[in-house]
Amino acid sequence: MKKLLFRQTSFAVLAVAFLAYGHAATIGASDSDTALTAHLIKLRTGVTLEYVTQGRADGQPIVFLHGGGDSWHSWLRVYPRIPAKYHVYSVTLRGHGLSDHPPTGYSRLDFANDIVAFLDQLHIEKPVIVGHSLGTLVAQAVAVIAPDHVSKLVLVGAPAELPKTDAVKEISERTANPDKAVDANFARDFQFSTVFNPLPADFAEIVVKDAQQLQDYVWHELGKALAADHFVDQISKIKAPTLLLWGDRDTLVDRAQEDLLLSKITSAKLKVYPNTGHGLHWEKPEEFTQDLLAFISR
Repeated sequence: MKKLLFRQTSFAVLAVAFLAYGHAATIGASDSDTALTAHLIKLRTGVTLEYVTQGRADGQPIVFLHGGGDSWHSWLRVYPRIPAKYHVYSVTLRGHGLSDHPPTGYSRLDFANDIVAFLDQLHIEKPVIVGHSLGTLVAQAVAVIAPDHVSKLVLVGAPAELPKTDAVKEISERTANPDKAVDANFARDFQFSTVFNPLPADFAEIVVKDAQQLQDYVWHELGKALAADHFVDQISKIKAPTLLLWGDRDTLVDRAQEDLLLSKITSAKLKVYPNTGHGLHWEKPEEFTQDLLAFISR
């Protein structure tokens, strides 16, 4: 992994806090078709989730789901490259960012039930669901339990089950004890471990701050839920056309996970990004967005 250098900067994009329920805040450009607008929504599952939107209200919907330790900020390098004809929804999962942080409820199905409720309550019909890492587990579950809610899947750095890589084992060890605080440097080390190519310093600072927002118990509950996950046999029920995108320098998710998904999802295709890490949409956002839009338009 190459070393990243930080600089101390304050970011307006982080100032989305203190939104009243039912209200929205516009972030960035003033053009209503290109600006990001932040919202909160109370779901029937009992949690309130933060999400942002972009694009025309009548545009083809794309729903983005981030990885563990991230938030809607995970896709900041992608939003500017998506034409306004698409209606983007980027959700911050429970336990992350400004969404609710319940004491329990971090299984793949807990997250998926939130997303199904989100789609229902906002009347989002047949979106393309794009997930990264943890978000791919959620997307897979949504496609199984509510197949009529999904038109296509794009899975970035996707495991089928908890990977057995050395990096995942180390993360599990550092978050395993529920009575012990997660090491202060864990969030930084975790985010740095996922990239192979250098990132812009301001973006790197944002994603580290996102990981630092997670409470210790959320890391513990996530680890426990993923270790107990037995959903892999259900994945073969996915019928939606699926694009798998994977970087060959991914330290968290190995090629065996992609091959397992290919064997179970009959409609899946894989593209490998050479010399790229786990967050390929962070490292190569232009190529990623081109692949995403080409897949959607096919």
